[in-house]
Amino acid sequence: MSDVSTLWFDADTHQYHWGPLRELAVELMSVSATLGYAGLVRTAYFTPQSRDRGTAVHALTEQFDAGLVDLSMLADDPLLPYVTAWAQFVEDTGAKFSRTEWALAHPDLGYAGTIDRVGTLLLQAKGATSGNGRSRVRRRCVVDIKSGVKTPTHPVQLAAYSALVTRQLVVQGEAPRSAGKLCRICVYLNKKGTYTVEDYGVGGEADVLWASALTVAKFRRFHKLTEGHDAA
Repeated sequence: MSDVSTLWFDADTHQYHWGPLRELAVELMSVSATLGYAGLVRTAYFTPQSRDRGTAVHALTEQFDAGLVDLSMLADDPLLPYVTAWAQFVEDTGAKFSRTEWALAHPDLGYAGTIDRVGTLLLQAKGATSGNGRSRVRRRCVVDIKSGVKTPTHPVQLAAYSALVTRQLVVQGEAPRSAGKLCRICVYLNKKGTYTVEDYGVGGEADVLWASALTVAKFRRFHKLTEGHDAA
């Protein structure tokens, strides 16, 4: 399985296009736009402040992981608590990331997205207790960073991202069964400098909901029913 096309991303408009040349590329829906068109996300309720904070937190955590900034350099930055929380998460889980802000496409399904992190984490093993010496195992994960509150759509969003990563791993030659074993992690950073983690597992209801959302979004776009509705 191989691709000869290229994914083109416009950061200003947050639009993705897929094709051999930019002028010949077709637009793909973003994950957030798909959820909006399907009626699962009301972006009208997002404030400019929350959007800007999310963008800035993502940029700072990316710079932190790349070793371009450390916590001492952010002493006067109001976003220091979020980066502090992220740094603690990385340390606590022994995170080893292979990909950061990875833009991927699923041209067969007509969507694309950017995954915050892909890599391995030390996570609690099923049935393990903290005192048995084998309480944690290293697992390959798709990680999404959040600086806001938890919502019911987050596992659906992660299902979309997981499918993108799985497809790309198969394109690169990995067996589908192995490529599909990606745990799905949301890391919620807060202004107190702490974090919480949600492990949304592998597969399940979220996959069904994502497939349904994609179908509804495509229907609404095809019939021009998306005007005036949410898309991010």
